[in-house]
Amino acid sequence: MTNILVVLAPEKFQDDEFFIPKHILESAKIKITTTSLEKLAESTGEKIIKIDVLLTDVKSEDYDAILLVGGPGAVTYIDNPTIHKLINDFNNEKKLISAICISPATLARAGVLINKQATIWNGKKEIFKETDVEFVDEPVVIDENIITANGPEAAEEFAKAIIDFI
Repeated sequence: MTNILVVLAPEKFQDDEFFIPKHILESAKIKITTTSLEKLAESTGEKIIKIDVLLTDVKSEDYDAILLVGGPGAVTYIDNPTIHKLINDFNNEKKLISAICISPATLARAGVLINKQATIWNGKKEIFKETDVEFVDEPVVIDENIITANGPEAAEEFAKAIIDFI
């Protein structure tokens, strides 16, 4: 069974960007394992999500893909060395890396989007300019093993692109 590691911000991640892909991926018989820097993550809808494994305990070889969920709380990860190392491990293993909303900024700062095309929520486009990423104004962009999406309105298309890739 395919197992996707879903990285959630400790708080204020975007509900639709988590729950829509989660539902679609699980319907396709893909296992979802959630991780964060803390044991519990609180969504903007006041729902508490149980974290399956702490980010510091994750090993890329245990998963087939990684998905970073956006929302205001995702700024926590943009410059986080632990998540950068994990993203680069997935990239070195040529595994699927996916990010939605502002989370593509974390991929950019981790260095995996250099000279690649990607999309991001409009409020964080400047990070792409700083890191040699070509911004594409589309809901979902696929470049090699990386899928990016620009926000909650792209959540369904994003999840379907992940399924098609896997």
